[in-house]
Amino acid sequence: MKKIILPLIVVFALLSTFIIQPEHGQAATKLQQLEKKIKDIEAKEKAVERAIKSNQSTIKKIDVTTEKTKDEINYLLNQITTKSSEIEKKEAEIHTTIETLKQTTIELEEAEQRVILRDDLLRARLRLMYTNGAVSYIEVLFNATSFADFLDRYQSLSMIVDQDKDILESNIVDKQLIALNKATVETDLEKLNVLYAALEKEKADLQIKEHSKEVLIAELEVKKEDLLEINEDEEKALMDIARAKSQAKKERDAEAKKFVGTQKGKFDWPLPQKFRISSNFGYRIHPISGKKKLHTGTDIAAPKGTKIMAAGNGEVIVAKYYGGYGNAVIIDHNGKWTLYGHMSKISVKEGQQVKTGQKIGEVGSTGNSTGNHLHYEVRINSKAVDPLKYTAH
Repeated sequence: MKKIILPLIVVFALLSTFIIQPEHGQAATKLQQLEKKIKDIEAKEKAVERAIKSNQSTIKKIDVTTEKTKDEINYLLNQITTKSSEIEKKEAEIHTTIETLKQTTIELEEAEQRVILRDDLLRARLRLMYTNGAVSYIEVLFNATSFADFLDRYQSLSMIVDQDKDILESNIVDKQLIALNKATVETDLEKLNVLYAALEKEKADLQIKEHSKEVLIAELEVKKEDLLEINEDEEKALMDIARAKSQAKKERDAEAKKFVGTQKGKFDWPLPQKFRISSNFGYRIHPISGKKKLHTGTDIAAPKGTKIMAAGNGEVIVAKYYGGYGNAVIIDHNGKWTLYGHMSKISVKEGQQVKTGQKIGEVGSTGNSTGNHLHYEVRINSKAVDPLKYTAH
């Protein structure tokens, strides 16, 4: 009997080597392939997340540059106001100088008339002397008939000499005054015009700089608006990746005979109490970009640090900073997903099995958020649906 049994045991062992072991090997290989597939998916997911984080970093830089540019514009506007005031003062000075020039011109014309009159007197006297012949002052004095006549003649001659002297000196003074006043007024006016032109140029340069800053701000606002949108392509890519990763993990778990808990009925409320709903599912005007956009979840206003709980049994497939969602968690409930966004803190890890009511994080305002709240989504086959229809509230 032993002789029969022993050969059978050997044969069975050999068959096990050739039949059973390859099956285990194939299972292990498949598991390895699934694990590699999951890692490849996660690598793609990280690449998309890096791109989104880069956008977030660019938005912050845009905000800094915008504020700095606004400060520069305010500084330039103050300078423009100052220059405008200086130009107005200079215009007033030019107007006053022009009026002074007009008055000076009148005075100069009057002075020139006086010079002409004096020249005419001297010429008349010269013509008279030429007509009557040259008579010396000594000859006039010696022809006096008496001492009294001599004194009269002397006095008259003295008056003539003084008058001639005054005429000559007045001519010299008036001519110098004319030349000096004319040069002074023209110089003042020229200086004022030069200063006025310089101020106008400075103001024009400041206006050009201010305009260029305004253009820069407009460009930055457009760029920021584009980046603030949760890029639909990137969001779709993330959802596609999450779906692929979820499917790969399901295949892996099925291969390893691990089953994810199935959600029955409605999800539980994700917060410890019924806080106010600040924004419902559906199309709305985005609070940051100002554009009409589908709001893919329900926003529940709650204080920072409020406990966030799993709405049902499932497996955590995302637990990280997730683009515009900020710190986010996605739980797979065997085909249905719940998403929790803008967390201040994440308390679970990817691949972790969670139960209904288990703490998964805390309320915050990370990502594209205007204040502390929980952004809560329900997705079926990765498509967003109204969470309140699937959640007990």
